[in-house]
Amino acid sequence: TLAYALANRQGATSSPDRTEECVQTALELFRLCDGSGDLELELPARVRQIGYLLELDDLAGADVALETLARLCADSHDPRAQAYVPLERSRRLALEGSFREAEELTAEAARLGTRLRDSTIPLQTGAQLIGMRWAQGRIREMHPELKRFADGYAALPVFRAALAVSYCEAGCDADARRELRLLASRDFQDIPRDNVWLLAMAFLSEACAYLEAGDHAAVIYRLLAPFDGRNVVSPDAIFAGPLARY
Repeated sequence: TLAYALANRQGATSSPDRTEECVQTALELFRLCDGSGDLELELPARVRQIGYLLELDDLAGADVALETLARLCADSHDPRAQAYVPLERSRRLALEGSFREAEELTAEAARLGTRLRDSTIPLQTGAQLIGMRWAQGRIREMHPELKRFADGYAALPVFRAALAVSYCEAGCDADARRELRLLASRDFQDIPRDNVWLLAMAFLSEACAYLEAGDHAAVIYRLLAPFDGRNVVSPDAIFAGPLARY
């Protein structure tokens, strides 16, 4: 059906190059789901929509989208859906600097995630805690988890980029330079241009600043320039502030 096609398209094409298009795809999908009552398709799209709106700096729109998600999840018997709401509420609180309350909601989402099979919730809650520690200037505390994620999820170089920042914070410059050098191959072209590309580049930008790696920083600046005005986010997990910061 058209709704399934739109849902698959939205999930498969998420990247900063197509964020505005994904927002419009979601609106069309919601219109179709309103008629069919298909929450299985609608809820994941609602979750993605929050991230798109945060990236586009529409915080008011993201808040409305979050409350809509919460209302729909209350009507759903899908345990996976129940974990979406504390994840998103945690991200919103962390955005405001309310880290203690945010961590409580992340822990709630993690508890819900342990009941699910083949769930990405543990990965998302882990990423959320990494993002909070980064914002607090404490990402080095997450080094064991970052090393495990970087080694275990080779297809997600964002974790290796975060690992480089943790090495920087810990004063392990040689290790940080090694990670940066690995990711900078072919002017960072080997980093997938997906829904965590902006986050990976933000981590790498910060590593470049720590290490005074001007040549690499210039390449990152050029790559990020088309997205000026955006915020750095990751799906269901991290809000890392304005791209202009990096």
